[in-house]
Amino acid sequence: MRSLGYMLAKLCLLREMQADADQPAPAATRRPRALPAACLSYATEVHGLWVLRGYAPVLAMPRVTCAASTTAPITALPHEAPEEPALRYGLVHQQLEVVAQLEYAVRARRGERFMTVAVRVDNVRVRVARLGFRRDDADADADGGDAHDDAMDGERHFPSRLRLWVGPRFGASYATGPSLGRSTGNPEQDVETTRTVKGAFAAAGATKLANGGVPPRIKAKMRSSARARNRSWRWEQEAEGSAGVFEGVLCDPATGTEISAWRGDNNNNNGGAGDPRNGMRRRYGGPGRAFSKMRGLVVAGDELPEEVTWRVGREAEGRTLPWRVGLKAWLTYLPNQVRSRHFETRCVEWPHEVDLPLAAVNGDER
Repeated sequence: MRSLGYMLAKLCLLREMQADADQPAPAATRRPRALPAACLSYATEVHGLWVLRGYAPVLAMPRVTCAASTTAPITALPHEAPEEPALRYGLVHQQLEVVAQLEYAVRARRGERFMTVAVRVDNVRVRVARLGFRRDDADADADGGDAHDDAMDGERHFPSRLRLWVGPRFGASYATGPSLGRSTGNPEQDVETTRTVKGAFAAAGATKLANGGVPPRIKAKMRSSARARNRSWRWEQEAEGSAGVFEGVLCDPATGTEISAWRGDNNNNNGGAGDPRNGMRRRYGGPGRAFSKMRGLVVAGDELPEEVTWRVGREAEGRTLPWRVGLKAWLTYLPNQVRSRHFETRCVEWPHEVDLPLAAVNGDER
């Protein structure tokens, strides 16, 4: 798939160069020339899992040009295209690779008039791979070898937001739900208060009281501290119609800004948002990194253990029902080790339809 992705990336690059040569236009009025047809994907049902795989050259993904809360496009920045030739070449020769695995289970009890369809996230693996023909690519990726990487290897797009949704067809009457298993997250904040009282008698020569006693010295001190627990990735469950949604957003650990929604200080509608570029530097190293050493992201059941359930009537027992599965991914580039003003966010979505076999249920529970 990387060989095919390399050819598709070259095709997108040629289309963009031809369009710029035929109709030269200022950067502010130029339309994004994406090629969604080059973003390949497929989904299937196997061994109790729904598996969705997607491959998209970065240049084929549409660029996000407006904030999530608004519909008005922003003005293109003068540094929309990177000025450095090596950085420009490296950013266009990258490919998004996504594998999403959802585990489903059909449960029923004797005497009930419905069956329960439960879905949970088994695995979501996201990686941005470099496209090119080099003899040492396999060895460098196998051992995570930073020694074999060139100066631009760390300058990659990274996933900043993921939206995975699953559910029956639109307007289907054979399923009721969804019932979510996770509440809206409430940030935790620990407050610790310490009160200290110290007492001592006055030293010799101190002023005595009228009755001949010595006044004691008393010191009181109080200290309070607050500690909040922040995580780079914030996951939550939502419902959109009859579909259940698993959504994760990457936030800057220093400022708390959502990376995918940041558009720069000059064009940001809510100007109070902090600049995440400093916090996302050297994002592939250190103990607090949000990505693996392979420069990817893995989300497993320990991060999203909760299920989303639907209820299906017993009259559908023994049939195979159509179910919808889709994934939407946002990729963002911010400078990692080089000094550049370039930043961008791109997005791609893959909707698919899979089978849900409802096998006949015998016994009290299954």
